[in-house]
Amino acid sequence: MRHQILTETYTDTRLREKVSAIISELCEGLGRVDARFVKEAVFGIAQSGSVRLTAISHALKEDIPIHATHKRLSRNLGHGAVGEVLLRNLLARGVEQLNDDSLLVLNTMEVEKKYAEKMAFLGEIDSKGERKGYEMCEILATGNLLQVDRKVKTVVGGEKILADVCNERDFVPVTQMLWSRNAPEFEGVNQQILNLVREVRAQSGSNGIVVCNRNQDDRLLLQTWAESTLDRFIVRLQMDSQLQYRNGTKSVAELIERSTTPYGGTVFSIGDNNPHEESGHFVHFGFMPVRLPEAPDRQLNLVVLKGLDAPIALLTTEPMRRNRGVIQDVLEAYFKAWSIRATSRFMKQDYNFGDVRVLTYGRLKNMAALGTVLTFIDTLWPGGKATVKGVRFERRKGARDLPVYHIHQRRKNELRKIAEF
Repeated sequence: MRHQILTETYTDTRLREKVSAIISELCEGLGRVDARFVKEAVFGIAQSGSVRLTAISHALKEDIPIHATHKRLSRNLGHGAVGEVLLRNLLARGVEQLNDDSLLVLNTMEVEKKYAEKMAFLGEIDSKGERKGYEMCEILATGNLLQVDRKVKTVVGGEKILADVCNERDFVPVTQMLWSRNAPEFEGVNQQILNLVREVRAQSGSNGIVVCNRNQDDRLLLQTWAESTLDRFIVRLQMDSQLQYRNGTKSVAELIERSTTPYGGTVFSIGDNNPHEESGHFVHFGFMPVRLPEAPDRQLNLVVLKGLDAPIALLTTEPMRRNRGVIQDVLEAYFKAWSIRATSRFMKQDYNFGDVRVLTYGRLKNMAALGTVLTFIDTLWPGGKATVKGVRFERRKGARDLPVYHIHQRRKNELRKIAEF
């Protein structure tokens, strides 16, 4: 939202009222003090572009000393109910918009703290223990979202605020979790992810297809979801992953070599070198029936795409048949999920979430929840579309359709190509 404030003629008061109106529902269940804090914090982060309490305090422009504002914000940020209530309300709003075939995009991130020493429960975020920080996972809903006709009565400058209308919305955050590997309640990265997905399933049932990249190619995750009658998924696999094919077990690399890919077409990569340019790539794809050795009772399919920098192999619960459209739907779901992840990461970079500076674990988790609220608002803002980076099967209709959210030139080279995710 910070990158849009500069292009719109909003006064501080009008922007504050608009932010307050949009997130009123997310504050249901909070006391008056905590609800006021949430609205001030979200407004302050949006205005300053920073999650530092000092920057937020300056953005609020209160007629009291800055240190007094900072002290109040820090105290309120430590209230446990803030994050709990916000995430509970976000989940309730998000699952309302899920359709049977909506996508539940898993987005895992790291919050590296290179120089922090006193932050609570600083944990290792790599296998060698050389980098320390925290880890996050969020679930973002996209694709075939249901329209929710919920209106906020507040009128700002003659404009009626629509709090939750998704017909122009590319995606919506559903839930999020931040953890440290050194925290007492830490159960393991995979278990944290499973808990998050179960939380969504408890509210939505079988609605939604979980879409993951190669970071979630893990036997515990795949076995749990494959054995579940509710879970549907599309997971990109590593080349050395093992699958059961016919009467034997083969690696994904071997299965790609064996696979027939009778369907071909051109996909268009947007913004590889310039966000205003697109380039076409001829690809061919197909599928083969497989099973997971750890859960052989459930029929799965391996969708294979060749023609990009590296082949893509997607393990899915979705039924396949010899039909171009059916196979292409799974590939497009993966491409869409990639674009949504990139957009969400860009939003967090825009607020410099990695620069968060709080000492207690509870405050850090509450700040992460506030960051998800900002994503919720950003997806409602005019022009809140997925990043132009990504791959699609149809050619874009002119440069004027470029979404607002694009990767800055300084960020562009930091994002790997689609085939590497």
